[in-house]
Parts: sequence; C-alpha cells; structure tokens
Amino acid sequence: MARESVDLARVSDWPLVPTNEDILCKVSQSVIVLRNFEGISPDLHETLRSFGIKTLKTSFSGHILLKQLIQAPSSTSVLTALSHLVNKKLETLPSLFISVPNAVRTGLRQYLSTGSKTGDQVLVLKSLPIYQVYQQEDFVDLTLTRHLAPSHIVESLLDSTFVKPILNTDRDLYKTLDLSVISRSMLYLNHVFPRLDQLEPTLRDSTMMSIISDLPKIAQENPDFASVMKTTAFVTVASGTLKPPCQLYDPRVEEFSSLFDVDEDFPSGVYLQSNMLSVLQSLGLRSTLTPTVLIESAKSISDNADRNLASSMKRSKALLKYIDLNLANILEPQTPKGLSRFASFLYGSNTQSAAETAMFANQIVQVAWLPILPVASHPVLPWKESKFPFAAPIDTVASSDAWFASGSKHVLDGHISSKEVKTLFGWDKPVTSSTVAQQLVQIAAIFKLKSQLTADTTLISMIPQLYERLSTDASVRQVLKGQDWVWVTDDFLSADRVAFRSPIDMRPYLHTLSRDLLIFQPVFGSLGIRNDFSSEDFLDVLDRMKAKSGDASLSDADLALALSLVQLLADLRIEGRIVYVPDSNHILMASDALVYNDAPWFQQASQRFVHPKISNEVAEHVGAKALTKSLLDQNGDVAVMEVDIENAEAFGQHESLTSRLKHILEMYPDGPGIVYELLQNADDAGSTEVCLMISEKTFGDSSLLGSKMKPWQGPALYFYNNSVFQEQDFKSISSIGQGSKLEDLAKTGRFGLGFNSVYHFTDVPSFVSGDYVVCFDPHVKYLPRINHQNPGLKMKFVSSNLLHQFPDQFEPYLFFGNDLKKRFNGTLFRFPLRNDHTAAESHIKATAYTMNELLNLVAMLQQHGPELLLFLKNIRKVSFTRMDSQGKIEVLFQAQLKFEDPRQSQQFLDIYKFVHQKKAVFNQNLLQLTSSQLPKAEATVQIDTVDHLGERHLSRWIVCSAIGGGRAQKMAVTSQGMKFVPWGSVAALITVDGMASSLEHGNAFCFLPLPVKTGLPVHVNGYFELSSNRRDIWYGDDMTGVGKLRSDWNTVLLEDVIGPLYARLMVLTTRLVENGSSLVKYWPPGNINEPWQLVVNKVYKMLANEAVFYSAINNGTWLKAEQAYFLVESTQNQNTLTQVLLSHKIPVVDLPSHILKLMEDNGLPIRYLSPAVLKTFLQKLRIIPREDAVVFLKFYLTSPNPNTVQGLSLLPLMDGTMGVIESPASRKSYYVFPQADLALFHSLRHLTVDPTLDPQLIELLSQPEVEQCMNIRLFAMKHFPDVLDLILPQTWKGKDQVSLKTNNPVSQEWIYQLWQCLDRQCSDLEVIQEWPIIPTNEGYLCRINKEGTIVLRGVSELPSPVSSLLFKAGVRTLDPAIAHPDLARFVKSASPASMLEVLNRIKERGDDWNTIFQEVQVNERRSLRRFLEQHNWSQEDRSAFYLTVMWSLPIFEVFQVEGCFNLKENHRLASTEIDEGLLDSNFVKPVLETDRGFYLTLQVPQVNTVQFFKDYFLDKIQSANPDL
Repeated sequence: MARESVDLARVSDWPLVPTNEDILCKVSQSVIVLRNFEGISPDLHETLRSFGIKTLKTSFSGHILLKQLIQAPSSTSVLTALSHLVNKKLETLPSLFISVPNAVRTGLRQYLSTGSKTGDQVLVLKSLPIYQVYQQEDFVDLTLTRHLAPSHIVESLLDSTFVKPILNTDRDLYKTLDLSVISRSMLYLNHVFPRLDQLEPTLRDSTMMSIISDLPKIAQENPDFASVMKTTAFVTVASGTLKPPCQLYDPRVEEFSSLFDVDEDFPSGVYLQSNMLSVLQSLGLRSTLTPTVLIESAKSISDNADRNLASSMKRSKALLKYIDLNLANILEPQTPKGLSRFASFLYGSNTQSAAETAMFANQIVQVAWLPILPVASHPVLPWKESKFPFAAPIDTVASSDAWFASGSKHVLDGHISSKEVKTLFGWDKPVTSSTVAQQLVQIAAIFKLKSQLTADTTLISMIPQLYERLSTDASVRQVLKGQDWVWVTDDFLSADRVAFRSPIDMRPYLHTLSRDLLIFQPVFGSLGIRNDFSSEDFLDVLDRMKAKSGDASLSDADLALALSLVQLLADLRIEGRIVYVPDSNHILMASDALVYNDAPWFQQASQRFVHPKISNEVAEHVGAKALTKSLLDQNGDVAVMEVDIENAEAFGQHESLTSRLKHILEMYPDGPGIVYELLQNADDAGSTEVCLMISEKTFGDSSLLGSKMKPWQGPALYFYNNSVFQEQDFKSISSIGQGSKLEDLAKTGRFGLGFNSVYHFTDVPSFVSGDYVVCFDPHVKYLPRINHQNPGLKMKFVSSNLLHQFPDQFEPYLFFGNDLKKRFNGTLFRFPLRNDHTAAESHIKATAYTMNELLNLVAMLQQHGPELLLFLKNIRKVSFTRMDSQGKIEVLFQAQLKFEDPRQSQQFLDIYKFVHQKKAVFNQNLLQLTSSQLPKAEATVQIDTVDHLGERHLSRWIVCSAIGGGRAQKMAVTSQGMKFVPWGSVAALITVDGMASSLEHGNAFCFLPLPVKTGLPVHVNGYFELSSNRRDIWYGDDMTGVGKLRSDWNTVLLEDVIGPLYARLMVLTTRLVENGSSLVKYWPPGNINEPWQLVVNKVYKMLANEAVFYSAINNGTWLKAEQAYFLVESTQNQNTLTQVLLSHKIPVVDLPSHILKLMEDNGLPIRYLSPAVLKTFLQKLRIIPREDAVVFLKFYLTSPNPNTVQGLSLLPLMDGTMGVIESPASRKSYYVFPQADLALFHSLRHLTVDPTLDPQLIELLSQPEVEQCMNIRLFAMKHFPDVLDLILPQTWKGKDQVSLKTNNPVSQEWIYQLWQCLDRQCSDLEVIQEWPIIPTNEGYLCRINKEGTIVLRGVSELPSPVSSLLFKAGVRTLDPAIAHPDLARFVKSASPASMLEVLNRIKERGDDWNTIFQEVQVNERRSLRRFLEQHNWSQEDRSAFYLTVMWSLPIFEVFQVEGCFNLKENHRLASTEIDEGLLDSNFVKPVLETDRGFYLTLQVPQVNTVQFFKDYFLDKIQSANPDL
C-alpha cells in the first residue's frame, strides 16, 4: 500500500492498523491508536489502554503510511482518542473510571493540561471525572457548574462546587476550561451564607469577622452585598441560634433589655464588641425605639409566651410602661435629614414616616401583647375566659372598666395613666351602652345562679355606676328586653316588675325602684320601667296569688296585700275584668261570686261574703253583688235649673266688669306675674304654705248650680294657701283697684288690680275660704240668681246641705283637706280654663287657655323655684302639683325654706313688725332711730326642692335684710303721699347639694321676682317703685314730677340700703365659703346697666377696710386690702404660683383683673406682687425647693421685666443643682441643648438646663429675649467655641493635630456625635477653627483652618506608594464617616494640587523637607513624581505656587548621587545626546519615561551638547575618567 500510494480513505473500514495489543483497528479508528506511550507514566498508559487506546505495533513504527496516520503521544492526541471513545461510549464513561486510582486521575489531568484545545476537546476534557473539589474525596467531571475560588479564602468555607487546584498547572487548565474565578461577594452570598448553620462556630465567627472587616471593599465590589447581609442569619444569640442583624437589637440601648428576649433578640459572643455592634447597626441592628421596633416587641411577647411565659409577662408590662410614658414621642414623625450615600449605608436614615406612625397605631392595638387578669376580681363579675395570658388592646379594657365590660372584653393587668395611650387603645371613650347592658344582664344571671351570694358593698356601689352608663338607644333596649337587670334591694328583676312609684308595697310580686336609684328615672323610663303600676299589674298580682294559693287560705302577708290591691282596684273603677277578692275565709275568689252585706240584719249562710275588711262601696266597685237590691228612684240625668239655694246671697264686683277687666289684662300680660300676685296676696294674709295645682280632670255635670255652669267643670288651675279670708279680704277682692292695701305698709301686694289678672285663665273664678264658697261671673250668664250689680255668689256651706244638693258642682273643691262640711282653714282658688267655646263668647278675652300653656307657665315658675321663697315675709313652702284626668295627683315641684338657726327668723319678723303698721306710725318710729338702731337681719337659709322625678336638691343661701338709713330714711319720711319704705334685702347662693355654687345672673325682686336682670351675682330685693304692671322699676334722668320722685327713690334705695347690705353680705360670706376663689363669684362685676352700677361702686367703697380678701396662708386667712399682695391675672400658671408663694408665707391674694380694676377705680389700696417685690422675699430664703424655683422662674420669664431675676438661684440644671441667673455679661453661661445633643454635652451637666423641665418652660428659656438679659443660651452655632472651650483640653487649642490614641479625654464615638451635632447646628465650620476636631483614619484629630488643613479625603484611592508617602509625610486622611456641607472648604479631595497645598502647610509648621520625608522610600518618591507628572499644571490658577512647591520637594534624582533631592537653580536637564557617564549631580536624572517631560514642565533649564561641553565638560576634563 505504501508502494502503490493507496488512498487510505478507500480502506477506512478495513482493520488494517496493527497494535501492540494484537488487535487490528480499522483505519477509520486510527485516532485511538498512538505511536507509543513515551512520556506517559506506566500507571497512566495502563489506564489509557484500559480505556481502549492502543499503541502501534512497534515493528510498524517506521511504515510511512502508518507514520502519517498514527499520532505521537501528546495531550492533543490523547484527547482526540478519548474524544473518539467518548463519542462511541458516552454512556459508559463513568464506568471507565470506576477503578482508576486518584493518583492516576491526577496524572491524567496534569498530562492533558498542556497544549491548546479545540471546543470539542474542551467538552471532552470537562466530561472526564479527573478533577478534585473541596469537601469531597471523589473526583468529579466539570459537566456541572464549578468555580474557581478567589485567593486567600479559607478552604473550609469552600464546598464541592469549587474545584481544588492541587497542581501548579491546575489554574491554567481551569481557565482553559472556561472556569471563572468567582468574586468574593458571590462566594459568600451563594456558597457560604446558605450553610452558615453547618459551619463550626469558631470558623463561622472568624469568617464573619473577616467579612465585616472587609465590608467596605466587598460592598464596593457588589452594592447589594450589605443588603443581603442584613437579612442573613449569621449573628449568634444567647440561645445558640443564628439570626440576621435586622431581627436583633442593640444591647447598648437600655430600653431594649426590658422589651425583648435576652436569649433570642440580642447579639452575643464576639458580636458584643463595640466595633462589631457599630457594624451590625449599619446592617440593620435595631438601635432606636421606632414604632416598627415596638410592634416587633409586642409580637414577640405572644410568639414566645409558650417558651418562656415569665419572661413574656415581664416584657409585656415593660412595653406597656414604655408606651404609657412615651407615646407622644412615638407618634411624632421625624423630618428626614439629607445623608450622604455612605452615611446612609453605614447608619441608615433613622427617620420615621407618617406611614410608619399610622402602621404602629393600627397594629399595636391588633397584636395580643397586653397582660390580662386571669380571673374575675368579684364572684358576680362575668369573665371572658382565655388560655392565653395576653390580649390585644382592642379586645381589652382598663381595670377601671372591668365592671362594665369584663364579660365581653379581657381586663388589663396593669395601669395606664397616659391620655394619649387611652385614646390610641380606644379607652378614652366610655364602654358602649349596649356592652354595659350585656354586662348587667350577665351579672344579674350570675347573681341569680349563685344563690348563696349576697350583695356586698362592692356590688351595691357598682350597680349605680353601671346604670350611669346606660342609654336609651335601641340596642340597649333590645339587650335588656325581657331580662333581669333592675336591682331591687336584694335581687335583679325585669323592668316589667318594677315601677318608680307604688301606692302600696307589693313585694315580692312587684317592686318599686329604691330611692337612691331614682336619679336614673329618665333613662329607666325609656328602658321599660314605668312611673306607676297599672290596674293590669294589680290584677296580675292577684292572679299570681290565686295560682299560688289555689283554694287554700292566704298567708297573712298575702292577705294584707290582697286587701290593699282590692282597695286600689275599687278606686280605679275596673270594668269587664275578673277580680280575685279575699272572702271571709281568706280564700281568693272571683268577685262576681261574692256578695257584700248591705243588710246586716239579713244573712244567709249559703252566701260567700267578701272579707269583712272590705267595705260595701269597695266591694261594689270591684264587681261583688249587694245582698239586697239597691232601691234607686232616679236612673237618668237631672238638670237643676234656677234652684233656690239656702244660705246664699248675691255677691260680686261692683264695677262694670267685662270691659274693665279686658283693659286690666292688657296692662297685666300673661305669665308668671299672675301667680306672683296670688303669692303676694297669700303672703300678705300670713300664709306659710301655698300650692299651685293643674287639674286635667273633668267633673260631673248632672248636679250643678245651673246648666250653664257645665263648660266650667273641666281642666282648671287651683291655688291653695293656708290662711283664711278675713271680712276685709272679702271686701277687697270684690273691688277693682280700690287701693285697699295702701295704708298697710307691710302688704306688698298693694295693687288692687293684680288679682284680676286671673281672668287670663277664666271667666268664672272661684274660691273657698273659711265658711264660704265664692264664685264670680262678670258676664252674669253662668251663675243663677245674680245680676250686674252683684255678678257672683257667696255661699256659706258650713251647716248647710250644699254638697248634698249639688255634688257635681262642688266636688271640684274637695281638695287640700276641704270637705265642704266643716270650716276650711285655708283658701283654695279654682280657675276653670276658658276653652274654645267659652272664649268665643267671652267679652274679657277671646282666647282659650290650653293645658300646654298652663304647663309652660308652671315651667317658667320652676325656673325661679327656690328664689320664690327668698324674700317673702311669711310663705315658707311652695308646691306645684298636677292632677290627671283620673284624679291622680303628682308633685311637679316643691320648695321649702328653713332657717339654719331658727332664732334668726325672729330678726326678719322684727323688720316685718316694724313695717307692719300705719304709715304715720311708721314714719314717727323711723324718725326716732339712728341708722345703727334700725332693725336688720341676716341669716343662712336652706331651700329644699323636689321635682317631678323625685330628684331632691338642697340649696343654701345667705340673706341680709335691713331698714336703711341715710337719704333713704329721710326721703321715706318726707315724701308725702308716697309709700316709700327703706327696706331692702340681698341674697347670695352658697351651695347646691353641698357643692359650692353661685348665681350667674341675679334678679331684681320686689319680694317676688321681677322680669329684670341686674347683672349682679346676687338677688336684690327692695321696696322699689314699680310700673303699674310690676315689670320695671322707675329710673331715668328724663323724668319730672312724681316720676322723678319715684326714680330718685329707687336711686337712694340702691345706694343707701342695697349697697351696704351687699357689702355686709360679702363680709358674712367669708364665714361660709371655703376659700377666696369661692368668694370671687360674689364680687360685683363692672360695666353693668344702670341703675345697678350704683350698687357696684357703693360695695367696693364700703369694702375698703373689710377683711374680704382671702389668702390661703396659715391654712386660710381673710385679709384687708392693705395687708395683701395681689397677682396680675395674666400671670402664667397663676394657680401654681399662688400655691408656691403661700408655702413661703407670702400673703398673696388671687383675684381676677376686672375686680382689681374696680378696686383701683374706687380707691382701694392695692399692692401688686411685682418681680422686684418677689425678689426681696426670695433673697431672704436660704433654700428654694427645685419645684418652687421652676414656678418662680416661669413668673419672671413671663413678666414685663424678666431681668429682675438676676442674682437668684432659680435655674434647675441637669446635674440636680440650681444655677444662679446673672447678666448676659457673666463669665458663666448656661445652655439649653437640643434633646439630640444631650449625650454629646453630658460632661456639661452642671451648665445644662434640666431637659426634663416641662416644655413650656424650656420654650420660655429658648426665647431670644432671655439671652439678651440673662446668662442663659439656646445652644446655636455661635456657642460652639465656648462649649468646646469647656469640654476639650486647653492644650489642644490652636494645635494643628492631636492624637486620639493616648490619654484622650474624648472618644471617637464622641467625635462622631460632635460632627452629627455640627451637621444639625453649625453651617459655618470656621467658628470652631481653633480646635482640632477633624477625625482621620490615622487616629488623629486635625484643626479646621480657613487657610486649609493637613487633611485630605480619598487618599486610599491613590496609588499605594503615593498614599504611603503622604502618610509618612504627615498628611492625614479624613475619616469617611464624617460628612458636613461646609467641610469641603477645608478638606479637599486628594489631587496633585491639593496634595501640594497640604505638604506645603506641613512644611510651614517648621520642619524641613528632609525631616518630613525622612521615612519615605525612593520608590515612593518616584511614585509621587509620576503622579505629579500626570497633571496639567498650566491650567492651575496658582501654577507658579505649585511649581515652587514642587521644586522644593525632595523627590528628584540626579546623576552620580544616590537618593532624591529638591530642585535647585543650578540643576539642569541634559540633552539625550550627551553620554550619561559625563553627567554629575548638577544634572537631574530622568529615571521614569515621563521624567523628561516633567522636568521641562517644571522649567528646569535644558542643556544641549554644545553648551554642555562648553560650560561643564571642558572645565572638568582633567578630573574626568580616562576611559570615558
């Protein structure tokens, strides 16, 4: 084949290739045949042979065709053979290597690593299991992703995804195989962090320490690295588990220790080092109590409760306490400040957004973290059970609300005082009424269930409080409907078994609400409790008795109740309903089965009689039958027409009435004045008790005096008093305006017209008094047998048959003890109301008077309830009642006056007796007495009132009354024809129900209220001259004649009688009120209407020398004006200041400014407590308590002259001492530091204003005016020099740099805090240029200098030799943690120009360059030279300066001398054509390729060949080297 030059392709399928293995291989498979195994180790070539690689038969090695066909052994030929084998036996490749030893695999890898590789060969090479990886003994192929680890990585950290370079050739091989070197960041992220928990603890911690120390570089390599670290669990906690920094808390923050689990939530071990904690803080370690942190604390409480309940409970209470104290700060979002990117990365922004605040407010109430009470505190309390000891605030109530919601809410085990927290938790609002209702029902159910329980004081005291929370909402009514909830002494009942009133005691069947619960009547009424039980209730009780007793006899108690109920039902005229009635055997029977005995002489044994205690009348009304039939002759209506009436005479008013009365009504308007007239008439008559009754009842109309009286049997107004008409009274009332009372001065109702105002109500007024009934009929149309001369009847009923003859007519008078049989010792007026029909026919008033109008009238009277009795002479009790259509009477209002000292009432009677005489006698007596001898009275009275709900109130009044002297005394005597009486009174309200009270708007009285408001805080009563309708007093400057006389009288009455009485009342009031603040309410105000201003001025003048000014000094003392010091009302915190002044025995009096103004206007001596006066007191005190000093300081700061405080030790300082406030020029200053800077200036506690002072005082101390007049400074930029002067050593001042490494009075952390403060407070750093405060990486502090510093930023980014030179030369590198907007003026980024400036400053400090560069190596100098060469100096503004500095630097090299030198004038740059062997030290030596150009830039003179030989060489040729 060789001879014939056969084309081997034609025989490719023939096995023609001989091998040493005695196998013929196809020509096409010749690639698996090598010429030999030369250069391959025996073990390896045996392995290759086992794979199927053959060697050419040795005897054929020289064959020309085979030599061309068969490859020599090499990495390429072996790979080609293996590639062929792999293609043929790919699925068996792993099995080929099963028995291959590791050493052979290593040898194969080494052998195959040489030479270049094709793509297919690379794939085959990667598929071979000949590679070693970490953490695994077996060899692997590279079909899966594998990596090369970066250098200097601890092998223990590498997993099996990293190939292990064993041989020197491995790394090159791996690069050939496209295995990349993974970055450190990706190695940690993908291969270390996921298996941190599998690493040995020591290795893990050392690895993380290394990562943390290189964190800036790694973060620069991968910006996301730090973010991943924040969430990577690598920090060991006390329990031994690993957690990410973002889930842990800084143990340096004291509050955290009580809020989080010490075993699970804090770093431990090596991570407790301060530097480690600082880095962890940058990685998310929680160092501030943000709302998010507090939420996490709350969640951890419930999450860890099962593991450690005691710890969770402790932390729960600690969190509650913290939130209670600090919620306002938690909820106040902070304003973010700009941070550099590096600072943001390192420290975080530490800001709080509004969204975070909202999240906190929403989640803190949802998480179950509050400690709750496990069991009820009282046996009847319903309890919401919980196996878990914590609950969310929304499911919890404060312990104070336990009694209102414990059945539906958990109860807090703790206390909250913060209003903000209560608002956040929703506890600021009362528990809803429906919840309280549910609670009440549950309490009642438990009480009933536990039959052994009895009501203790706690339950009894809580029941009213529960009722106070109820409302009338539909939800409450729904909850209580049909449930037991009403407390009746010893049990709970449903509302349908309770009423507010009951005519009899029906327990245990029905109950009335106890008196102490009647205050809830309005609410209870809406919730189903009725005012009264109905007839159906009475019948139901009898039904229940019957069901209980059956046919047996009733018990004594039930019998008594049954008899009472039957009596009630008889009064109610029950019809159509079976009534159970006790029979004679005490057995309940239906009433229609019983008879009553109306014929006692006739009785049949077979009859069942009603109980003998039931009268025949009652029995008949409840449906029992009469034993005999009633013999009645009349069954129909009888109209009595024009009957002859015995003992009756014509009687009535003699004037032409209807038109006269109509005119009177126009003068006397409708309203309370009508009743006032009746009251005055009763008072004049000596009545002590009156009652006004509204009647809605319509009486029978069958037996009337005349048929026309029928319209007047309906609703009416009654007026009762307990005096009896005298003969003169009958005459007076029958006259209209005859002045019958003018001669009796004591009778205040001296206007005869007044009584006729009752015609507003009716056309037919009537009354009963003594032996007579009197009816008026001005129209002469309703009463029989009257005429226009005598339009009325006066009927004597005593010893007559009047009631028997006309029962319907006179039944309406059978009230108030009147039976129309015997003499009636009282007077009862009846005014039947004019209806629409009678109004249409009336000539007096054509308007009906409705029941609503009557009720409104009574309501208006009630507004003056207690006051009605104040100035009446005799009446001591007033009642308003209402009778319904069924005749049932209820009290609407009642008032009763009593003297606290009964003896005082005699004084008022003496005045009455003095006045109660003829005018002439009165005048004579008045003339004989001096002012001091005139009768006077003063007393304390109590007025007890009860309203329609039974609500009782007791008011206490002081009343002064007197006959006055002076001009009033004289005018009363000399004014002929006038009824002037110098009689006046003043009354002041002292208490209501034991609580201090007073009048807001006093009234004028003429013994009864007038529709006149005086503007005074007291009621004023006087014998005023009034208008004819009694609605105004006479007063004015535009009157003449009698009008002026009346006006003058009222003036002197006010000034000479009322004014002195008011002043006397003020003096008496000091004995009754508790303190001066109570008396303030009684001082007359200014600027009120005339004529009442006359009283004001008189009172103030008369009190000038009276001890009516209260000071709490010595447990309370009343002082005269000249003895007291007064505070201006605008003084801030006046109440507190007053208390403090009093504690120091300063007789201060606190009065409103308007009172002080009136005192000044009326000449009273006033001493104000000015700052100067206070200073004299304070200077005498040896010690001023801190809390008192705060109050005094506020006083001075808010006064017009705050500088008066100078010299007083009133300033509370942070160290607990008190600072002396001095002038602004004082050498000693105190500072108000921001809260954020307190830790920074902690060493100045003795000069720091106490930050715990209340914010108002801090704000006052922070005002610019304070700094202008005191030595107190609100810390600002301008104060930095003074403050640093106090903190830093004086030896530092002016120094360019100091070391932080030895004996340092401040820490690096403090310096960082200082710069944070500067960032906030100081925009111009030049103010602190005297102090070295710039921290550097080299551990120094350098001084700020407006000329520049020796500090550069970014030096680490320079070439290493350059940065090393700068360090050795004394250049400092700015600590990267420092950022400030103004710092760029003083610290520049490292550049050629800035480096020269800094080096020049170092030189200017005094050292020469050789000293500065003493430790700098030549290569470092060259590097600096190279660095400077790269800069374009021609563009610099100060190029000449920089050239000068560069010339001076010892960084240049010369010929013939080792080392570096600065440039000198004699230095030259030789031409490149000159042999360097000829050059000496006068020539600079261009060592670097850029040196020549740099020297030219530096303007070093260049010497050419001619100049060199001329000027340098020829002169020195004698000394030149002969060889050269």
